[in-house]
Amino acid sequence: MNMEFKVFYDEEFDSLHFYKSGEKSKYSIKAFDNIIIDMNFENKTVGIEIHNASKVLNVSKNELKNIKEAKLRNIMQGLNLGVAYELKLSKSIIESQVMMPQSKMSR
Repeated sequence: MNMEFKVFYDEEFDSLHFYKSGEKSKYSIKAFDNIIIDMNFENKTVGIEIHNASKVLNVSKNELKNIKEAKLRNIMQGLNLGVAYELKLSKSIIESQVMMPQSKMSR
């Protein structure tokens, strides 16, 4: 199922937020100092917020203002749950994943 993602970048605060259109967040998890994961009512990832995004992703603020596409997918490895994300920029593609213990993600 292809889901449309909304992308918002605040250049002043260097904060990037991308999320599945039409999905509601039940709660958020602070995965790391600069990464917050939004979860839905079924404990699936519906969005990610990255603070200090240009530094965390090692890309210019100008590139972050022009993200062409964003994707998210839930992943499970052993007892760890996480999310893989992909950001298509005008000159490159950023792919990464955030993993954490399953106990941290369940509420």
